[in-house]
Amino acid sequence: SPESVVKMQKDIGVDIGMCLDVCIEYGKSYEEYKYANDLTIRWAIRSFEEAHKVGFYEKLFPIVQVGFYKELRE
Repeated sequence: SPESVVKMQKDIGVDIGMCLDVCIEYGKSYEEYKYANDLTIRWAIRSFEEAHKVGFYEKLFPIVQVGFYKELRE
């Protein structure tokens, strides 16, 4: 879960934490990229909520992988 990823990274003392994301392969449809992006954003929100609870907020960074669809990066 996004929460367990945050806790694990805090527990092992990483310098930079990364949110859990969906890494979708090249060449998928717009709809598949949008679904993956929407899920990644939901996970990022959960990750940052957990990071606030456990004092890890300053070290956490989101990841967005949306292929060549510029509008999904906005």
